[in-house]
Amino acid sequence: MTVGTILLVGLGLLGSNPLFGQQANRAEGSSESGVGKIRWLGVTEGLLQAKTSHKRILVDVYAKWCGWCKQMEEKVYGSKEVSDYITQKYVPIKLDGESKERVLFGGKEISEENLAELFQTKGYPTTVFLDSEGEFLVKLDGYLGKELFLKVLKYIGEDAFEQKSFGEYAGTSFPTSSELSSSRRGGADTTKAQIDTSRSPRKN
Repeated sequence: MTVGTILLVGLGLLGSNPLFGQQANRAEGSSESGVGKIRWLGVTEGLLQAKTSHKRILVDVYAKWCGWCKQMEEKVYGSKEVSDYITQKYVPIKLDGESKERVLFGGKEISEENLAELFQTKGYPTTVFLDSEGEFLVKLDGYLGKELFLKVLKYIGEDAFEQKSFGEYAGTSFPTSSELSSSRRGGADTTKAQIDTSRSPRKN
């Protein structure tokens, strides 16, 4: 599937469309499970908040049956250090990769399931990073432990991904089960950081 550069347009639709309230309420409900302190948002509300706050977006693509997603929620997102950094630097969004519920993205209605496909989700969990305008930055496939995931958060949050590979920044590389793909300017060091610019999203 060929995917496009992801842009948030049609901002005026976000506040008035009934999808705004419905999807945001579901995401907020999941954040009240007692795990961590992250206030997860729905896609529509999260994109609007990022637009006004100028924060980058972290999208947690999950499935309800996914055991590793639950592990990530409890052990990684439930960590105070991780949750504090996400709250400071990102707008956090939950995306159910198998939900038929429709959200607003790019000024159009799309199901969460189709949006996960747009992000080239291969499995769960998948973490997608977008800029404040909704443009694709980086996609991380699979589960990562707290320490390594925090390094990824800072790698992107501190803009280091625009100048160096993850290996150069963190002094380590990803496990072979995890893959980081990016569309950052100026190319990428695919050997050290497992970054693949050839698979960055492209518009249909």
